[in-house]
Amino acid sequence: MPKFVGRDQELIDLKKQLQQSQKLAISTLTGMGGIGKTELARQFGWQEWREKAYPGGICWLSVAESDGGFIGTSILDFARVHLKLTLPDEGELDVKIRYCWQNWLAGNVLII
Repeated sequence: MPKFVGRDQELIDLKKQLQQSQKLAISTLTGMGGIGKTELARQFGWQEWREKAYPGGICWLSVAESDGGFIGTSILDFARVHLKLTLPDEGELDVKIRYCWQNWLAGNVLII
């Protein structure tokens, strides 16, 4: 298996960006297709998992694999399967997603 090399500084920078806030930190990886954004995110997730940096869990959501390309349904599916949440029957999608975020496991959470 090939090693992930040459992106140490990007991993360090990403970690710093996500530690700037006590409540919510958002960071994006941008650039042309094929430069390694997905692999950088994947490696960052594995690094943080090994370090147990996110006790609330790490959630990888793939827009490409979601129902119709809509991330909202992936979030609901993740909550049902992995968090064992019983979602409210009433309300629009945004209400159900808000319920998921409010009832997540305790601790810091990384969502990729």
